[in-house]
Amino acid sequence: MVWLGDGVVKGSPYTEAVWLWPKAADPNGGFPQHVHDHDEVLGFFGTDTGKVLDLGGEIEFWLEDEK
Repeated sequence: MVWLGDGVVKGSPYTEAVWLWPKAADPNGGFPQHVHDHDEVLGFFGTDTGKVLDLGGEIEFWLEDEK
């Protein structure tokens, strides 16, 4: 949806905002396991502009094998 990085504005940190739709998720639930070679900050917002704090679901994090 939106992204910024050194290739767009020299010296800027890599930043992106995306929507993950059900087809992008793993059929068993969640998003496929993956790794980044950089720090990451995650934030979540709902799609109802009147209630952006209502995600309409649950979020579960796993770091390696730890929930």
